[in-house]
Amino acid sequence: MLNFEEKFIADEKERLKYLLTQLMPLLARDHTLEGQENHRVVSGILRQNLTHTELLEELWPVFATPDAKPKQLVLADDVERNLGPNRSAEYLGLHADISYMVVKHLTGAHK
Repeated sequence: MLNFEEKFIADEKERLKYLLTQLMPLLARDHTLEGQENHRVVSGILRQNLTHTELLEELWPVFATPDAKPKQLVLADDVERNLGPNRSAEYLGLHADISYMVVKHLTGAHK
């Protein structure tokens, strides 16, 4: 089982922050330009004391397209070497979970 699936957190903001902190080391090892930019952006967002709504809205450019669809994560060929053995599935899963939360907020499905 993947690490991020082992810990259930009922509070949406705390779950989002937990998923982001799990994602950060993987983003740091994604040596693509987009991966490094996403790491910089998410690091800056996490340093702020944002409400849950503000957090979701600030994450939009990293995890959702301009038309509020989940942003697809495209992995470089050397991703396994950079992330470590079998970590690409965790990276993809975390990105998908966070994208879902952001898109759900943006489309109003959270109401």
